[in-house]
Amino acid sequence: MQDSPRRQVLRSIGTALSIATLGSVSAAASDGRPVRSTVLDRTWADAAEFGELFDYVPASAAEDEFVFGGIDYAAMRESNRQGSTSVPVTGLDVDTDALSKGAVLQNGQSGASVDLLVLTGDVSLDGEGEVVEGPSGTEYERYERGENVVAAVDDRLVVAASTDLLTDALAAKAGDTERLLDANEAVSEGIEAFGDADTRAVMVGDEFGYGQSVDAEVRYSGYATTVRDPDTLERTLLFGLADESDTEQVAETLRADGLYGDGENTTVETDGAVVTVTTVIDLAARRRAREHDSPGGLRVDRENLRSNDEYVTVEVTDGDPTPVDELTLEVGGETYDRSVWAGDQETIAEGDTIRFRAADVEPNLEVTITHEREYGTRSSTTYVLGSLEFDFDYAFDSRTLDLEYRDTFAVDGDELSVVVFEGRQWWRRDDDDETRTETPWADETVTEGDAASLDEVDPGETVVVTYGGTEPQDGIAYFRPEPPGQASLEYDFAERTVTATLSLDEPRPATEYEVRVDDEPADTQWADAGDTVADGDSLTVEDVPVGTSVAVVWGEHDARLAVERTVPTIELDLAFGDEVSLEHVEGDAVPASKLTAHVWNDDRTLVDVGDEIDGEFAPGDSVPLGVETLEHVSLLYDDEYYVGYASARDR
Repeated sequence: MQDSPRRQVLRSIGTALSIATLGSVSAAASDGRPVRSTVLDRTWADAAEFGELFDYVPASAAEDEFVFGGIDYAAMRESNRQGSTSVPVTGLDVDTDALSKGAVLQNGQSGASVDLLVLTGDVSLDGEGEVVEGPSGTEYERYERGENVVAAVDDRLVVAASTDLLTDALAAKAGDTERLLDANEAVSEGIEAFGDADTRAVMVGDEFGYGQSVDAEVRYSGYATTVRDPDTLERTLLFGLADESDTEQVAETLRADGLYGDGENTTVETDGAVVTVTTVIDLAARRRAREHDSPGGLRVDRENLRSNDEYVTVEVTDGDPTPVDELTLEVGGETYDRSVWAGDQETIAEGDTIRFRAADVEPNLEVTITHEREYGTRSSTTYVLGSLEFDFDYAFDSRTLDLEYRDTFAVDGDELSVVVFEGRQWWRRDDDDETRTETPWADETVTEGDAASLDEVDPGETVVVTYGGTEPQDGIAYFRPEPPGQASLEYDFAERTVTATLSLDEPRPATEYEVRVDDEPADTQWADAGDTVADGDSLTVEDVPVGTSVAVVWGEHDARLAVERTVPTIELDLAFGDEVSLEHVEGDAVPASKLTAHVWNDDRTLVDVGDEIDGEFAPGDSVPLGVETLEHVSLLYDDEYYVGYASARDR
């Protein structure tokens, strides 16, 4: 079942806040409510310490949209939940196992930084702080940690995003400025409405929190976690509505959505204008689910796939024994009949096989097995006939391509097309790029040995056999005719010339081959010397500067045989002593003023070779790099073209 938009909103907000803020906070006001009796032998009401922490939060700290709450770190440590509770402030080196409780305020949407954090327990910071006199003459130690300022006072740490906010926090504690819980009735009500929860946060703002997930005006919303025993959590969502008449409608909507269905015993309750959704989380069941390896690793024996078989057998290559009634098989996106794919098997595990009808097979068929579990799902997918085998035979002189189907599985010819794409990057083609599509097997069932021919196919084009469409992603077989022969290019840096040489199996017309310099025909061509070219024929292009693109192309579509960027070639080595030096071992002699060495270690250092050597950097020369260690060096010409490389790892 797919999530509704409302459930997606609730999941995303809950996840983000529980990690960024709620995973580090939980609380409520101390008001003398009856003691909570649990196996943990703790109560919310006995936590007067929370009231002390909340006293540090001034009304001035909250903006229009914010989240406020607290956490009982000791209670959360008794839970067997996965992961640990962290402190939501970077740079604060505090042992969370030593923390007792905490309170937090964060302005803005989830992902924003925490504005105010108050911690209690066995807390201290390394180093000595600056002794500062605070409001009402109270002295405290002031620290700076990252972008925050911290006050160590009365066995507590007060962490604030600014000095002014820290001053206001201490003033609120001293009673010299208004506190948030006294000034904001919605926050006070929300904190209290969570009862005995261990972790709680209240969110306020028109576009903030869970309010956007219900069709009613929301004064506040919130999220809480209660540890009932080490393997049992209660997760609670809270909606404080502006109009009590909306309560039942919101409750019914939440019930209909099956909110947070990955728990047990989910209940939706109302109390005046407040709606709560509570879900029990069985941590032991979640551990069992994580430890269970669901069936997957589907594999089809491609060599034995035959269209005249009754069934296609699929091997399950991994997974623990899993009841068949917890599994779903989809073939081509449709749920398959369990009695067909599982047969009389009651469980599926590694080494078992499942099946589906061969009549349902088509190229690029997606087959997925899914394990529906109480705490999520796991799926495994394979593709049947992701490619088909064709033989391609291309004749250069006639520009004809013969295709022969060589696969053992019969396919519907009406679904097969042959598409000719222009260019090398045909899979990135635009809609305006020219293509040609043919359907040589229309009204036929194509079986092994069936053939077809395409005329006017040129090297440089790409031929794609497609199934079910004519786009690149529909391809199941590919062929690219390469031009006849090969070519090589050699750059003489000292003479600034390029020599192009052909390697051919037989003589060809000279006009078919052309040398290009920066995509323009070179002044010298093979056709200038004769009508044909043979193996080993070469030509030289003069006055080619460094950085020029030179290519040998064939035919009217300019199919490339070779392409090079003209740069000098230098073989480098490293010499290690008191400092590292770069040595020219072999290659071109290059003006030193044109060269820059990029020296990489933890950082990058630039060394101008011309500052170390007059004239040319030639074989036998050495350049000090001014470092004792390094990872590698790249040598650039005009600080643009790479001409050499040396690595310390090669030594």
